[in-house]
Amino acid sequence: MIAENGVASLIYSNFEQEATVFLTGHCNSNCLMCPMTETERTKQEDVAEEFLLQYLDLLPQSVSHLVVTGGEPTLRKALFLKMLQRIAEKFSQAEVLLLTNGRSFSDSIFLQETLQVAPANLCVAIPLHGPTAILHDSITRAQGSFAQTIRGIRNLLERNQKVEIRIVVSRLNASAMKELVRMIGSQFPKVSIVNFIALETRGNCAAHFKKIYINPAASFQSIRDSILALLLKGVRARLKSPNRAQLN
Repeated sequence: MIAENGVASLIYSNFEQEATVFLTGHCNSNCLMCPMTETERTKQEDVAEEFLLQYLDLLPQSVSHLVVTGGEPTLRKALFLKMLQRIAEKFSQAEVLLLTNGRSFSDSIFLQETLQVAPANLCVAIPLHGPTAILHDSITRAQGSFAQTIRGIRNLLERNQKVEIRIVVSRLNASAMKELVRMIGSQFPKVSIVNFIALETRGNCAAHFKKIYINPAASFQSIRDSILALLLKGVRARLKSPNRAQLN
């Protein structure tokens, strides 16, 4: 793709067989470690619906992995549902990963609308930043986000939807890892996998670097016992790079 300013961007490669569908940079949270900049998150115009639908039409049916992401992709509700339906119809064999903060799925009506059009091989990946509303909401900087996220995860699992929980490890939540995985093990034993993710130092993360950064060695020390605890409970757990949206 060549933008108006002459910059060329690669948006799909046959070699990788993976495609990303970016709906919006806007988000209803403002996480301290978000890799998006304030401009991307609040001021940048949304990708045109026509472009996104054309993009899906141009992708080959052989695509095996698709990632639907933002910002928070569910904020464009009508387009989000339309995109999921297009993906389900054209890429029926593909694995589809939805990156979302999960808050929209606290609304059972919207969740039902989503599941009615969702691809068969959909996995919903949702971040949890702490075991309490105080810690989680202080990181998302969105009051009530913890309660909505927990309700969203519970609603998805009650409907037998595949869910991945993501934990972005930072200085702010490293000491709460054991308590967080205990909560996951007791409340969400049917979760498909828990991915521990390192920081991606751009955007908000770069702006709050001194407050949140933890080096990889210290990060691993903080989560090592937590990974073992999850595995002993029969919950899959994995370390994951921040800039690849691995599918399961």
